[in-house]
Amino acid sequence: MEVMYANDIKAGIGATSNVKPSIRTYTAAMGAWVRSRDNAKSQHALRILKKALDMYKESGDEEIKPTLYTYNTAIDACARSGGSPEQSAKALKIAFAVNKAIIAGKLEPNHVTYSTLLKAANKLLPAGDQRNQICKAVFAKCVDKGYVDTNVMKALEQAADRDVYYDLVGEVADRNGHVHFEEIPRDWSKNVN
Repeated sequence: MEVMYANDIKAGIGATSNVKPSIRTYTAAMGAWVRSRDNAKSQHALRILKKALDMYKESGDEEIKPTLYTYNTAIDACARSGGSPEQSAKALKIAFAVNKAIIAGKLEPNHVTYSTLLKAANKLLPAGDQRNQICKAVFAKCVDKGYVDTNVMKALEQAADRDVYYDLVGEVADRNGHVHFEEIPRDWSKNVN
């Protein structure tokens, strides 16, 4: 598609080209990597995201500007990565770098972002202090921003150790440990649509 569009530009019909790549095109390509079995999918998604960002910076074309959905897709690629401990560490680093890029892009992470970061921590780190610290930080930011929903709560429950989970959710969980989602404080979920 990029080659065809470049040829259309050379031919002088770039403005009316039917094959002009858009952010939807690049996000779809990232989504294909998300579903692949390639352990380096996080690096492939990051490469596509960087390409789209560079193209947007170069052209200023709003049709190529990465959206929150695009960034969340890149984080999802990380959360679904695996392989060796080195590959997992690289994928986790990419996930949190993409999260920083969301803010740098003047966007606000949402409930999907936070739940996907928790899933990435769960998948890419062994249980223990480091994973618990990441869970605490991500959940605290999510609560502060008002984006706690059922998916965030489920991802937190899967990622954090039991005692850490109960410390974080407090009275939202009953004495048997079940979370009643309708009991989530309104302040925690005020920005979830």
